[in-house]
Amino acid sequence: MRNAIPILQKYEPLLTTSAGSCINLLEHLGLELLQQGYVLAKLTYTAMGHLIVDPLIYDYEYRIGKYTHKAIFPVSSARSANYEFSLQFECRSFCFYDSPIIDYLLSKLPKLPPSILDLSGEIHTFTSGPYRLYPALSSYKPEDDIFSLQSRPLYIQSRSQFNKFLEERNLRPREYICLHMRSHGFKSDSLHQSEYILRNTPISDLTLAIDFLYDHQIKVVRVGGVHMPPLYHHNVVDLAVEPLSFPFADYLLTENSLFNLYDSSGAAFFSVLSRARTYLYNLAPPMMMGWGPDDMCIFQKLINIDSGSVVSLSDIYKPYGPATTCSAVSWERMGYTSLRNTPVEILGLCMKALLLSNASKENYTRLISSIRKNTLSIRLNELVPSFSFGHGFSGMVDPSFLSGLSHKFFL
Repeated sequence: MRNAIPILQKYEPLLTTSAGSCINLLEHLGLELLQQGYVLAKLTYTAMGHLIVDPLIYDYEYRIGKYTHKAIFPVSSARSANYEFSLQFECRSFCFYDSPIIDYLLSKLPKLPPSILDLSGEIHTFTSGPYRLYPALSSYKPEDDIFSLQSRPLYIQSRSQFNKFLEERNLRPREYICLHMRSHGFKSDSLHQSEYILRNTPISDLTLAIDFLYDHQIKVVRVGGVHMPPLYHHNVVDLAVEPLSFPFADYLLTENSLFNLYDSSGAAFFSVLSRARTYLYNLAPPMMMGWGPDDMCIFQKLINIDSGSVVSLSDIYKPYGPATTCSAVSWERMGYTSLRNTPVEILGLCMKALLLSNASKENYTRLISSIRKNTLSIRLNELVPSFSFGHGFSGMVDPSFLSGLSHKFFL
């Protein structure tokens, strides 16, 4: 980034004082960076998971030759939901540059100049979103350490604070799980909140799973923002109302857990990035596979509003059908709504997660193999278009959940 910083620093004061000329200035900034081998790129930045997933997608597509320039992602650590991930750093395919003014302008302008790469629109458009996300996730390996986490001084310092936190709360690595649920207080993307409200999960839907984990002496650490409603349960350490103050807390929690139970939220990417087992519930079609290798999920059912019937896979993936979006508003225009997973379905996923987590290496391999050979799992993989998740992707769906679906779903 050495050649790029003088260019960025030259334009920042001009952009700060410009009135109506900021589009032209950004265009010239983008062109000068392109000449130096960089491309100025916009993240889907307001959503917490996109500080992770957008660069992961870019890194994967850079490696396969779709992009040839190193991306510069302007961020503002002052307003970031994930301060530690937004700090300035550089890796093989992209770098973060802390610039409140450039970040502000890219987030506010309705249309960006041609010299700037707008990843936010592409990734939130589901015809090119999950269909680009899954190959990127399946190619990611822990040793890649794309975000240079293991070598960051903040991360190294935070490990001792994290160990002290575990001791104070009488928690031990691999003897707790992390739990996340979206709620009506979720504020990461307020402009589109009404469109994604069907992804929220009431606390009552998790009670069976939490009681089950208590019976098996597994503590639950609930993660999330301070705007989430509190979760009162004797087996829960609720960090949504008692946030941790040290950096990389979410990453360290997921990295040291037995497994993690997350709903359809960008927060789950902390778990995926740490390569912990990540079990997902209430995924919204077309996100109908686990996100990491051997990760398992259950998903919401789409319902035809007129007939009340469950929408089949062929109808989900039909041209211009519901798989082009996960927006409740768009689904309603098409004549669909969604039905979230039941407490019993979530409990079933949690039971499967504990079974796999406690299995020996030999039994684990056997269990995974039997899940993949399940008739309905094979049928699901046959019916979901191959472009949706990328070849060789190894995420799964809980076969017990699949067996509860009508045979018409698999048409």
